[in-house]
Amino acid sequence: MSARSPFIAAPQIEQYLLRHQPILNCKLDLHAFALSFDFCQDTPSADTDGLSAAAGLINAILYNPDVGCAMGPYKGFIHVDEALFASDILQSLPSDRIGIEIPINSNETTVQRCRELKALGFELTLDGYKNMDERFNPLLELADHVKINLQDTGPHTLHKLVHHLRRWPVKLLAKNVEENSEVAYCLELGIDLFQGYFFAKPKIIPGKHLMHSELSLLKLIGLVNADVEPRVIENALKEDPSLAMDLLRLTNSAASGIPHRITSLSQAIIVLGRRQLERWLQLLLFSHLAPHSAFPSPLLQLAATRARFMELVAGTLAPTDKALADRAFLSGVISLMDALFGQPLAEIIEHIYVPLDVRVAVLERQGMLGKLLRLAEQLERGGDDKLFRKLYREIPNLDLHAISEAHIMALTWANNLGSETP
Repeated sequence: MSARSPFIAAPQIEQYLLRHQPILNCKLDLHAFALSFDFCQDTPSADTDGLSAAAGLINAILYNPDVGCAMGPYKGFIHVDEALFASDILQSLPSDRIGIEIPINSNETTVQRCRELKALGFELTLDGYKNMDERFNPLLELADHVKINLQDTGPHTLHKLVHHLRRWPVKLLAKNVEENSEVAYCLELGIDLFQGYFFAKPKIIPGKHLMHSELSLLKLIGLVNADVEPRVIENALKEDPSLAMDLLRLTNSAASGIPHRITSLSQAIIVLGRRQLERWLQLLLFSHLAPHSAFPSPLLQLAATRARFMELVAGTLAPTDKALADRAFLSGVISLMDALFGQPLAEIIEHIYVPLDVRVAVLERQGMLGKLLRLAEQLERGGDDKLFRKLYREIPNLDLHAISEAHIMALTWANNLGSETP
């Protein structure tokens, strides 16, 4: 093994930007995250190489509790290059929380290192498996997952790969999944896991109208906005028992910050206050209208993360303007409603009151809120560092450290939606 420790001259944790992509199971519930850290200084030093970048991720996992909290109850899988793969620093990571994506190499050194990591309890993923070369069979004997890039693999080749890999007890993971039709085909083949944001891509159904339950929930949000008596809100909630239960579940989640258990709707309405009640109802759209998904659903978690990130950044830019933060949160939620309802956003927002700058943000991606929304979307997608830097530089008085901090805080908050307060 290499004697070089990746902790040598590694930049500070605050200089990294957490990247994460959700990994969903065959029921399309959240299963894990694929994690990476990008160096996030405007002028990175020349000696910031791949090993140093990976060191930042490992430092963060080991010594920054916020990163662990941001993962919630889910395991994170980190991609390692050959230098880090050979370093004994991997042994410092918690194998119950972290899985390792390993480089595909048929030499005996790689196979032996995989045996060592398996003995330590790590789950191993072979990333980028493309062919059926028998030289890789020893790695398949040790792997827990095999990751297949759908964008590099046609349907016929994918079918052959899946058939070939069924000789081993590995779970198959499709990455770069962009279309729901791809998911359907992969499920037919028996692929187990899916990485990507396909679930947030709108499936617009021409001529579709909002159902009664959808209109009722939008009406309830309107009641809160209209500042009606708490009793009116409580009675409206009682008309939909499952919605009332979901609201109590969110109220008692760690994300609410309420230290004691809430047991009634009237108590929840009073304790939360209108501002927080409105936010919970906005987010409940994403779970209540997808009742067969686990709670919280991937779309709910994405909406919560995006909305909370935009709210926190708005709060950094204008600390005294709570109304701007509220509108930033609302923009994040509404921006994903087309994926939820299967209708164009312009039609959906006709049913609720939407401030002008929010409307401009979600429909045109313009204005300050539009810039925050584009920044949030690019942070989710990753892959284009130049575009990301261009987007955040368009927002005055915003730096990368503030973005990184807000993103980790937003992930933590969203992943606490499903966990009750101790």
